[in-house]
Parts: sequence; structure tokens; C-alpha cells
Amino acid sequence: MGVEGCHRVIKYLMVFFNFLFVVLGITVMGVGIYAKIKSDDFNYYFVVIDETNSTWENFGVLCIIVGVIVMLLGGSGCYGAAKESQMCLGFFATLVFIVFILEIVAGGMGYHYRDSLESTIKKGMEKTFNTSIQTNGTVHDAWSHVQGELKCCGINNNTDYFRYGGVAEARMPFFCGKDWPELSGCYNKVKNELEGKWGVWAGAAIGIAIVELIAIVFALLLIREIRRGDSYTVV
Repeated sequence: MGVEGCHRVIKYLMVFFNFLFVVLGITVMGVGIYAKIKSDDFNYYFVVIDETNSTWENFGVLCIIVGVIVMLLGGSGCYGAAKESQMCLGFFATLVFIVFILEIVAGGMGYHYRDSLESTIKKGMEKTFNTSIQTNGTVHDAWSHVQGELKCCGINNNTDYFRYGGVAEARMPFFCGKDWPELSGCYNKVKNELEGKWGVWAGAAIGIAIVELIAIVFALLLIREIRRGDSYTVV
């Protein structure tokens, strides 16, 4: 026997929330594909940290993988709720719970290693800065863009250019010259810019986690009502 009354509402809410999962998965996957094929301002910030741009590339791959997983989870949840399948609903609830735990672990590790991340950013910028004052190319273009966009000079300040002598001074932006007031370095500004952008993603992750918890509760409630219905049928 199918669920009745208010419990039917749970079924339809379960379908609705999992439809949101599917839409969310497609959106995240789209962001990943965009990151793989499109270069934009955000890309420049990654280049000044890592001249191989592997961070941005890995970000795109991660988004695609996460998007596919979320989309499949949403699809299985929709199917399980629509068909009132205890097996599909149980499978869905278990996988979502595992993903939820992994998100908590990842968030905790990110918070724990935040100081190490800042050190990695600083070392990466020192390496790419040296590259940018020696050769033309993607890294030099990225540094020029970031310095112009954020109104900053060098890593710590404009004296970073003067330490390398005539070649470096000839390649620095005009607003970093000795005749201009000393501008702050790009390290803190790049770090703050990335933290701000990642803050948006962190907020989205929290929102996803809340939806996941609601979906797990609905799945378990629906399984309980299906079992109740089956027991009434047997009687």
C-alpha cells in the first residue's frame, strides 16, 4: 500500500528536493566545464600562485566530478521516492550521509591547514613573480592584470621590483615607479580576493549540506511509512 495523507506530502517533497539536487549537480558540472575551457579574471589569481595553473585545472575537474555525483544522487533519490522503493531510498540516504561526512572532514581539514595554505600562496607568488620579471607570457600577463586590477605592486610592495635591478624595473607597471607613492603588495590582496571568492563556495557548500540533511530525513521517513503500509497490507 502506498503512503497516504500527509505522508504523501513527504514523498513529493522528497522528489522536489532531489530535483534540486539534479539541477545543482548540472550547475556545478557546468561551472567545472567552464573552468576547463574558459579563462577569466579568476584564472589570473590562480596563475600568480601557480604558474602551471594546475590549481585552476584541478578545480574544474573537481567541479565536474562533484556535479556528476550530486546529479546521480538526485536522480536515484527522485526514482526511489517516485517508485516508493525502499532499496533505492536506503541506498540514496546512505550515500548522501557518506558525502555529508566527507564534507565535514574536508571543511575541518581546510580550517586546520589554513595557515599552511597562506604559506603556499606566498611561496607560489614569489616563484611566479620571479618568472614574470624575466620572461613574457601567461605569468607576466597575469601579474600585470592582477596588479592593475587590485592596484598593488609586487608581492610585499613596489620595492620588490627594485631588488632585481634594471631589468625588473623596466618591466614593472608605471604606477609602481619610485615617483609614485608606495603601494601595498599584492600578497594580502590576492589572498583576500581568493578568500572572498572561496567564501561564496563555502556558503554554497553549507547550503548543500543543509539540503542533504533534509533529504536524508525525508528518505528515512518515507522508508518508515512504506514499511508501515506494507505491514498493514500483510495484516
